[in-house]
Amino acid sequence: MKVLVVTLLISSFLTFKSYAAPESLDKVSVIVDQSVVLESEVKELIAVVKRNAAVNNQTLPSDRAIRTQAIEKLIVDNLQMQLAERMGIQISDPQLEQTIGNIAQGENMTVAQFRNKIAQEGVTYDTYREEI
Repeated sequence: MKVLVVTLLISSFLTFKSYAAPESLDKVSVIVDQSVVLESEVKELIAVVKRNAAVNNQTLPSDRAIRTQAIEKLIVDNLQMQLAERMGIQISDPQLEQTIGNIAQGENMTVAQFRNKIAQEGVTYDTYREEI
C-alpha cells in the first residue's frame, strides 16, 4: 500500500506542467532589405532625441511624428550600412578615432572633454563610437 501511495504521488508530481510566463525580449519594427530595425533601437533613438531637446530647451513635434522620423533615420542608416558592407567599405579603428577627434576639435574640446559631454547626455562612448 505504501509503495502504491508513493508511486501515485511521484506520478502526480511528474504530470503537473509548469509554464513560465512568456517574456518579450524585443520586437522587429521594420524589415530593411537583408536586416531589421528593432523596437529597442527606435525607443533608444526617441529617448536620445527627447533628452537632447530637453537639454537644448527645444520644442518637439508629436510623439507619433518623432517615432516616424526616428524609424526613417534608422532605415536610412541601415541601408547605408548594408550598401557599405556590399561595397567592402570598412573603417579602421585609427580612422574612427581620428574622426571623433575631428568632431571634438570642431566643438573646441579635447577628446576627453568630448567623451565627458557624451556621457552627460546619457550615451556611452562605445555606443557613440558605434554610431559614428
